[in-house]
Amino acid sequence: MLNSWLPALPATIAAAFVLVLPGAVVGRILGARGLTWAAVSAPLSITLIALAAIAGGLVRVPWNVWVLVGFTALAAALSVLLMWFLRKRGWLPEAEAGRAGLRSGRIVHILSVALGLLLSAAFMMRRLAQMIGVPEHFSQRYDNVFHLNAIRYILDTGKGSSLTLTGFDPTNNPGFYPGAWHDTVSLVAQLSGADIPLAVNGTTVALLTLVWPLACFLLTRALVPSTAGAALTTSAVCCAFAFFPLHLLDWGTLYPNLLSLVLLPAALALALAVFQSPFRAWRRRVVPAVLLVGVLPGAGLAHPSAILTLLLLGSVLFAVLWWRELRRFVHMRGLRRFLWFTAALAAYLVVFVVLWLKLRPSKFGAHWPPVTSPGRALGEALTFSMPGLPEAWFMTLLVVSALVILLRQHRAPWFVMWFALTCLLYVSATGMPDSPYRDFLTQTWYHDFHRLAALNVVLAIPLAAFTLWAIWGFISKVLTRALAAIGATGPSVLKPLAAVLAVVLAGGFGLALQNSTINPNLNSGVLRGQWAFRPDFPKNLLSSDEEKLLRRLDREVPAGSVLIGLPSSGAALAYAYTGRSVILPAMGSTPSPDDLNLTTGLNSLDTDPSVCASAKKLNAMYILDFGTTDLAPSTATYTFPSSADLSRLKKVKLVDQQGQARLYKIEGCR
Repeated sequence: MLNSWLPALPATIAAAFVLVLPGAVVGRILGARGLTWAAVSAPLSITLIALAAIAGGLVRVPWNVWVLVGFTALAAALSVLLMWFLRKRGWLPEAEAGRAGLRSGRIVHILSVALGLLLSAAFMMRRLAQMIGVPEHFSQRYDNVFHLNAIRYILDTGKGSSLTLTGFDPTNNPGFYPGAWHDTVSLVAQLSGADIPLAVNGTTVALLTLVWPLACFLLTRALVPSTAGAALTTSAVCCAFAFFPLHLLDWGTLYPNLLSLVLLPAALALALAVFQSPFRAWRRRVVPAVLLVGVLPGAGLAHPSAILTLLLLGSVLFAVLWWRELRRFVHMRGLRRFLWFTAALAAYLVVFVVLWLKLRPSKFGAHWPPVTSPGRALGEALTFSMPGLPEAWFMTLLVVSALVILLRQHRAPWFVMWFALTCLLYVSATGMPDSPYRDFLTQTWYHDFHRLAALNVVLAIPLAAFTLWAIWGFISKVLTRALAAIGATGPSVLKPLAAVLAVVLAGGFGLALQNSTINPNLNSGVLRGQWAFRPDFPKNLLSSDEEKLLRRLDREVPAGSVLIGLPSSGAALAYAYTGRSVILPAMGSTPSPDDLNLTTGLNSLDTDPSVCASAKKLNAMYILDFGTTDLAPSTATYTFPSSADLSRLKKVKLVDQQGQARLYKIEGCR
């Protein structure tokens, strides 16, 4: 199976370079080191990509890799100036002011992170291959028509700015749409020469086998006091949940939301580094704060919900710190410091509420209804399940065990509160009746429980890894006592034994959690996701015959021609496959009067001169007949002739046919 993925290798390598190199350069200059440097490189790269595309659009430079190179060089120069200023002002800790020496155990940490990355990449790649099938497949879901056509638009026009991306649809005015993912994939396609589905899958592989594990390692390190331990334990669990990241390849398909959640753990880890530094050691907050500021634009331009999620989770951090300051004030009477914290918290909450209400989607867009009772919704949140997706009992055991340990040890309360908060959000979207309260909590995520289930997993992963760390610690103590009983207590024995035990535990648990008997939740999620990628699955966008016809379309339809077709039948993907424009390039396109003439009115082509007039006006002289399958009939404000109706029209000629897929040319319009 994995051999069939060799064609995706150039796109995957190109994606890895695009996702890592720009951010690695800037991140190093800004003071990122070790695991932090590895984990924040991709989030910083996304910021550079998204902002470079906007900057290129403003100065009318077509989007390509050289725009990114130039923008990265500019960002690197500004970063040098910023760090020089911070050093001159004495705002950096001593370790950041000069070149830090090699730390003891650094090689062990590097090897552990590399091994953890290898394990997690192997688990993830196996599941991706099972789910997608072959790398030429694409997710045949509603939103993907927009995403694939938007990438083609960027490649054809060089217009990758998020400020104008909706302009690729002629039924829309140019407007904002978060385009960080589309900009990234378009660069991958340019660098590798891959077609769009292959570039999408290559980017997905790089994101989920490289960027995602590293981000999770960094967040887990806030709980596990060891880089090596964080990497190895997290590698076992970061591909063990069905809801994220794999489910978002099937549901939607929500590629921008997927990207934002992949970046979220690194941003949260940086926020923790800022908030957890001792009050008087404020210089230690500077580098994490600078890196966090660098990551935020990319997260927001991946999907705005990422910013709102960070603000929400940040309010929990702020509240915990304020409570600690209140207790300190009661015991030590530090009034000035307490008032400073109170004012800062109040200001934060005001900004948070304003942005929370202003940046969320409209009520019209947040149309998903509640689907179950609050009690059942809570059970689903705790077991990472839904109807058709069985409970992940083993993962629940790991997560709940971590919550119990943390509560008993009075440790890292924000992780406990974060997980409780995401469960509340899930229950609100899934089990609460429509109300202003429900709107306030979950309108940010369109009341879509699939998105909130994915967020729940992001915060469950460090908890599950923490439990594995606790198990490793317990077994290590038992073995140490056993060895002490026979006199083998030297470091030459204990250190190698601990290392071997950590590797065995990570590999063993990782393999166990991939087993369909132990963790049926993951296997069911993969099987469910296969439906979205199989061309001949009923009601998918494109059948094998339709795809074959599209792949030779550019030889039969002249450049500059516009195609008529029903978007939900897959005909709109002609633009993504060939660059030939279509009248309605997205499932949600709003038809113009001419578009209505060429869809609902196409049956009258032989008798109504206005239909011919619309065809000539739009240069739309070709018709793709892929049937009348509709993935979302309630959203369409037009109809389309059946295959039988089209075949009876006298002013059309059959140009090509593959199975039931047909290409017609309008020839009777004068």
